[in-house]
Amino acid sequence: MKRSKTTKKRDEYTVVLEDIRDNFRAFGEALQLVIDKVQQIEALQQGTENKLQKIEASQHGTETRLEKIETSVDVIKTEVRLIRRDQVSRDEFDLLEKRVSRIEKRMSVR
Repeated sequence: MKRSKTTKKRDEYTVVLEDIRDNFRAFGEALQLVIDKVQQIEALQQGTENKLQKIEASQHGTETRLEKIETSVDVIKTEVRLIRRDQVSRDEFDLLEKRVSRIEKRMSVR
């Protein structure tokens, strides 16, 4: 009878151990799924970082071109200011034209 009790206990332990083993196996499979998902996320993150680096490089190039454009615009503004300062107004041109006409008339009379 004692042997039967021991066998029964052993069978109970065996069932518990098998249950624990099954739980560990299920846990291991779930853990592997989590690990796979994390690896996918890391790969996506790396791709995103690469794209971001390309965008930053492109932005730097755009900033450089924009600085050149701003410099060119400043030069053009300065040149336009000088031209406006030195240009003869329409009224001044009309006066000069009349004056030249009078001088030409005087020259032709003599």
